[in-house]
Amino acid sequence: MEPSCSVLWYYLGCVSWELQEYRQAKLYFEACESTIDKGIENIDYRDVGFHGDPNLFPDYEFVLNRTELRWNGQQCFFWWQHKKHGAPLPYGRPYGINWVPGGHTFRVNFQTNP
Repeated sequence: MEPSCSVLWYYLGCVSWELQEYRQAKLYFEACESTIDKGIENIDYRDVGFHGDPNLFPDYEFVLNRTELRWNGQQCFFWWQHKKHGAPLPYGRPYGINWVPGGHTFRVNFQTNP
């Protein structure tokens, strides 16, 4: 586990969300955002060949977005408060987090210069 690897923290947040460990998920999304340099809003993982399986999802490309990370952290906080204290969810209805759509697998193609 490389601490500076943004996508690692992102996926740990998504897994924690799925396990309904909302407080931990929030911490992972915050850790993910902390790995992104100030002034950068998106990390486009196409540069390293990190994209959806071309046989299943030929047009899907993974981009990590700071605004979506903040949304995810906010949703984790609301759901944690709801689960722990019975607090009402805001916006009048439940929302989820932004994550990679189900069914995606990823293949990373690292190319070296000859």
